[in-house]
Amino acid sequence: MLDDNFKNWIIYLEKIRDKDSETSMLNGNIDVSDIDNDIKQIKVEYEKFSKDNKKYLNSLFEQKENHQLFNIKTYMMSDKVHDNIVRNKVIEKYKTTFDRINKLNFENNLLNNKLPIKNIIKKYN
Repeated sequence: MLDDNFKNWIIYLEKIRDKDSETSMLNGNIDVSDIDNDIKQIKVEYEKFSKDNKKYLNSLFEQKENHQLFNIKTYMMSDKVHDNIVRNKVIEKYKTTFDRINKLNFENNLLNNKLPIKNIIKKYN
């Protein structure tokens, strides 16, 4: 699992660095001034993990927050997109998907969260 996390972390940061369309909402909203160094650090940690994953995991659990892995910057948006035009375009473009999710959510809630009618009736008998 950690192997997959390392691989995807590297891919994710490379996409941010390269301003890939998949990370377009992050572009301009996060500080990427040292992202190349962070990618390099992750690759070093991944290499250590790949050489001996048991030793690496033991080190991680022993050092906890002091482990080098925790010193790598995480890239989060500094602010969310508040543009109503963008919001409305997304709602319009994915309306059928949102409608389907809402319908399935409603149906599954009815199915899986049934009211305890029997218990209510027993209580008053």
